[in-house]
Amino acid sequence: MKITRILSLLAVVAVLAVTACKKDNPTPTDPNNPGGGGNNNPPAPTRTSKLVEKQWKVKETRMIESGRTDTTTINIVGAANWRFTFRADRTGTATGTFLATSADPNPNYNWSFNVDSTNVTLVAGNGRSASYAFRNDTLLVRSVENLTLQLINSQGQPVGTVTGTLLETFNRVN
Repeated sequence: MKITRILSLLAVVAVLAVTACKKDNPTPTDPNNPGGGGNNNPPAPTRTSKLVEKQWKVKETRMIESGRTDTTTINIVGAANWRFTFRADRTGTATGTFLATSADPNPNYNWSFNVDSTNVTLVAGNGRSASYAFRNDTLLVRSVENLTLQLINSQGQPVGTVTGTLLETFNRVN
């Protein structure tokens, strides 16, 4: 009888020892809850991380001529190569864009969000600045009213001007 009790007690101790050494399985990550919520999910990405994770390129430039309501896609010489690179230290570099000048074609800039991170403002070292709406974390959109652009023909000759509202859109490079 004593031997049975001792063997039973040893069996219970052995089971407890084995289960106590077993590793815990972490809570699986919930793909529908990217912000944590007490489980193992990483924190939700910030607007800053979304802005700096990839380079931004011009998607389109459109112009609404003064006195008209329709838009026209305009080809700004060199615009296909326009890029913004944002860095986490709140600086960046523009390739082309309206921040550039002939003396500074790739200006460095400082950037900042407004209070609710829906607009980002860029101020270049050459004094030029621009503000963009940060839409859906995937687009930078700017509207410039009363802008006059010189029209150039395919031979590079000036053929007139157009005044109106410029709509400029950038998206992240994939």
